[in-house]
Amino acid sequence: HVTPQTACTLFEASDIVKTSEEELDLLLEWYGLPPLQEGELPGRSGQQLPVLKDLLNRGRPKQLLCTYGSKGPAMVTASGQCLAYAPARPVTDIIDTVGAGDAFSACAIDRLIKGCPPDHVLNDANGFASQICRIRGAVPSTQKSQTLYQPWQLWQERNAP
Repeated sequence: HVTPQTACTLFEASDIVKTSEEELDLLLEWYGLPPLQEGELPGRSGQQLPVLKDLLNRGRPKQLLCTYGSKGPAMVTASGQCLAYAPARPVTDIIDTVGAGDAFSACAIDRLIKGCPPDHVLNDANGFASQICRIRGAVPSTQKSQTLYQPWQLWQERNAP
């Protein structure tokens, strides 16, 4: 378990922060900021979110990536502007959600490093995380689960520097 002080220290020292909706609620609470209301959740590019601007200006984060579960992920800049939003990808055959957040983060970081547009970052990371939910555990161990990686490996090969 991470203490609020440790979480806030790490938050303030980060350039890019990825949270879940629940983690974002905790950060807002720890900084004494009001929670986002249902209608304020990022859902369109260009939307202004003053409370997230206040949060991000508590440290050096330039961007916040937040996963909102069935509502999809969003990317918000330090100015509080929703830079991109991706609708959730329905997964009808969920087996296990272990590793989905890590998969989202890994793919998003990869796409950000490669300079992909924000909407591509979110769509790809969202897609990869949804595929991870179709296997048991965070690390595939069967041939069936290995095939889930094939589209992402092909993307890597096509887009290698």
